[in-house]
Amino acid sequence: MLYNIPIEPLEERYSVQWAKWFQEHFDSADVPHTHITGNATSGVIKDGAFLDVVETHVYKAYTILSMLERIQSGKVHDDDVFFFHDIWDPGLTTLAYVRDGLGLNFKIAGCLHAGSYDCNDFLARKGMTSWAASCEFAWFREIADAIFVATPYHKRLICGTRQVDPSGVHVTGFPMYPDDFVPKDIHWDIAGGVGRPPRLAFPHRLDPEKHPELLHELAVRLPNWNIIVTKKFCNSKKKYYETLQACDAAVSFADQETWGIAMQEALFCGAIPFVPNRLSYVEMYPDELRYKDMDDLVNKLTSWWEYRGPMVRAAFSLEKAGRQAIGNMITIMRAKGWNV
Repeated sequence: MLYNIPIEPLEERYSVQWAKWFQEHFDSADVPHTHITGNATSGVIKDGAFLDVVETHVYKAYTILSMLERIQSGKVHDDDVFFFHDIWDPGLTTLAYVRDGLGLNFKIAGCLHAGSYDCNDFLARKGMTSWAASCEFAWFREIADAIFVATPYHKRLICGTRQVDPSGVHVTGFPMYPDDFVPKDIHWDIAGGVGRPPRLAFPHRLDPEKHPELLHELAVRLPNWNIIVTKKFCNSKKKYYETLQACDAAVSFADQETWGIAMQEALFCGAIPFVPNRLSYVEMYPDELRYKDMDDLVNKLTSWWEYRGPMVRAAFSLEKAGRQAIGNMITIMRAKGWNV
């Protein structure tokens, strides 16, 4: 049995989509599974970056209680799997204590998105590395039986900053099903410059590591562009996707990116993505779509329509990887002989 533990449902993140995609894939792959979810949350990120600081722990406290109830009732057996959509979770410590204390041999696995090992992460910026590093050592090396990451870059980052056994960190990709949010009849037409200025999307969170302040310099150097900061006025996921579909290009300035769903969403919605030549972007986008500095970015944007070919190639590659990701995780767990 696989116990599927999603992230709390937040529309402005991808947790709602992941809950759907993982369940559908587990069903189609005949993975015996049951879902463990926390309490209802407000769905609003009041304090924090990717998740709300307080509500995420309230949600996780309820998932811990649910996991313990299943163990206490005798429903959990050796080689069953607790599968976390985000394995950076305090529940791992509880599960390790119970697993060792009871002599059970259930497994702990899941996806890893970020942590204090990245100096640009929210945890590091808030000074939590002093204690989080020790937690990560225990969770990643001593407790987790399999960690799934989206890119080789992320694996190198983890293994280069924490004493982690590389064989326990698996590059599987992360799920992405663009036909779930992009209309099937979408046309990637060149609309900018034909009756209106070209539109540039900034689809990121407005956090320091995303560098939204650089948009001002870009606006000065490209006064003919209409720059759209999606976070400022898109009050629903539907509006967000509609906005991206109306844009010609999208830009990232990120100093932290281990996967990068925002630029993928922009890409699949028809906006040509221009990304810095660093981080996971190097492994995910062709050279033509990566810029070296602001001058290079400006030059690319002045002839943005010439990059449709690289955009289509990137879309094909990323969609293929996204559709294979959950299957890769299942294959790895089954190869270990676990009950999936």
